[in-house]
Amino acid sequence: MGELTNLLMKIFVANCFLVQVSVSYNILALFHHPGQSHFAFFEPLLRGLAEKDHNVTVLGYFPINDPPENYHDVVMEANVPLRNEMDLKHFEKQQSTIQAFRFIENWGFEFCDKVFASDEFKFIVSSKVKYDLIITEQFNNDCMMVATYLLNAPAVAMSSCNMMPWHFQRMGTPFLPSFMPITFMGNTESMNFYQRLKHFVYFHLLNYLFTTSTIPRTNIILKKHFGPDVPSIELLVKNTTAFFINQHYSLTGVRPYIPTIVELGGLQVFTAMQRRKPKDYDEEIQKILDSSESGVIYISWGSLIRSDTLPISKRNAILNAIHRLNNTVVLWKWENETFPETQNHVYIRKWMPQAQILCHPNVKVFMTHGGLLGSSEAAYCGVPVISTPIHADQFLNSNLMQSRGMGLVLDYNDMTEDNIYRALSDVLSGKYQKAVKQVSYAFRKRPMDPLELGIWWVEHIIETGGSPLTKTIGSEFSWFKYFSVDVMCVFGVLLGVVGWFTSHVLNVVSTGSSVKIKKE
Repeated sequence: MGELTNLLMKIFVANCFLVQVSVSYNILALFHHPGQSHFAFFEPLLRGLAEKDHNVTVLGYFPINDPPENYHDVVMEANVPLRNEMDLKHFEKQQSTIQAFRFIENWGFEFCDKVFASDEFKFIVSSKVKYDLIITEQFNNDCMMVATYLLNAPAVAMSSCNMMPWHFQRMGTPFLPSFMPITFMGNTESMNFYQRLKHFVYFHLLNYLFTTSTIPRTNIILKKHFGPDVPSIELLVKNTTAFFINQHYSLTGVRPYIPTIVELGGLQVFTAMQRRKPKDYDEEIQKILDSSESGVIYISWGSLIRSDTLPISKRNAILNAIHRLNNTVVLWKWENETFPETQNHVYIRKWMPQAQILCHPNVKVFMTHGGLLGSSEAAYCGVPVISTPIHADQFLNSNLMQSRGMGLVLDYNDMTEDNIYRALSDVLSGKYQKAVKQVSYAFRKRPMDPLELGIWWVEHIIETGGSPLTKTIGSEFSWFKYFSVDVMCVFGVLLGVVGWFTSHVLNVVSTGSSVKIKKE
């Protein structure tokens, strides 16, 4: 506790000093979800803000290396299990949409409750530091938005994936289920009638579940920790002034977003590649890449999924399929030493310098699980993919890449030697190169670097007192009013009245004609 007190005192002194000598802002970042892949998207913006002389305090689980002088890590104690690696057996049976929702919902409650009980969070909210802005993740739960009430500051939301169904209405931006696929369903923009019907139903069903389950349970946690007078989470989320998302139209499709939903897709790879120096490259990996003129296949299923839990039959199917390609080198993120010793052309590591590998011209195929960080790095580097989605948004990401011609999707249950060989042969044929280059060009050629764009919006929101002119009144509407259900009901009643009146008139005319004919 003494170290924490000293750290907060340093932050307080730094804040006072910064306010006096320059136009620097005090920014608090709160990340209750202990996902390393999530934080990989957040970290470049936080570091960039600190390098712009803003005072940045970060409450989370992942302290950064070589932080700028005015970047302050407040590291949570390990009272929450860091779900950084998971066994593939957890995903052998694919979750339904509702099961996936419940999974991340319960995850969120677990993390919120323990963060609020921590000394680190209590000390931050009870300190005398005045923050100009709060940055927090909005993912499975909005509980960290209570800080906007406790510290009297506006908030910017960040999401390491696309927006969840319940995020649209709070921002007042339209969601059109006819061509906007949601996170939990692996469809693309081109949907048939049945898929559009499912999207319509599940979009409203998930919003209903969030409203009737997640929100009440979140309010219970807030009242438990902060008393009965704390505002409801429905009101607190209205303090969200902007939403930074890990999306870009070239990869994930065009969306009718309002200005304060800001696409920063690929922020982590832009920053990593632009700041990387020759000395930062892994020399051993670089030698392998440079000498592999026959081509390299890179295999990684991200930071969460452990490749070494892959069943031996599927591991051997991959190796045998690659062996049929002749002299192809494999770089594989593999977490232990169980690999067959006879595979001399296969190089394994517990961690791989992914951006360095994917952007090398000798890399011909990226076998991935379809995580959004890896997908954006494939788009940035222009590498064709074979994507095997396992859970969550990976099905959406994988199908979107396939729809853009970046490669193909190989289902986990279809991973046999012949299927893998056919997929590799197809991708290696060169038929995807044109589409991949087109996506890569659009992904990289932007009016503004994503880091500069994120920093601009943060500064603009603070300087304008929450950017009130960009706030749409639609965010204040109920769903009934937002979707003009009341207007449609009026038209429905009018059409019903007109139909009834027309039917009545025709019936009277018909009856009168019958009587007249009978008299004659």
